[in-house]
Amino acid sequence: MVTLSTRNFQSIVDATIDVDGFTLLVGETSAGKSAFLRALTASTGNKYRSGYVRYGEKELETSFVADGRTFSTRKSEGGGT
Repeated sequence: MVTLSTRNFQSIVDATIDVDGFTLLVGETSAGKSAFLRALTASTGNKYRSGYVRYGEKELETSFVADGRTFSTRKSEGGGT
């Protein structure tokens, strides 16, 4: 199982998803589906772009857990990780 958590990432205030086998993301337009996938990509490759920090917040956090290992990142609005 893989777990991804993100906070203050674009439209996402705070969310966690567990992926085990086939997983489908569904929701209304602008619910954060694509943002969640961008958070997954950013957290696994440490590739963050400007605009990922939620509007009005100072930093974002992502955490990716797989095979008992945790990879966490914090990124500030100014660009530091």
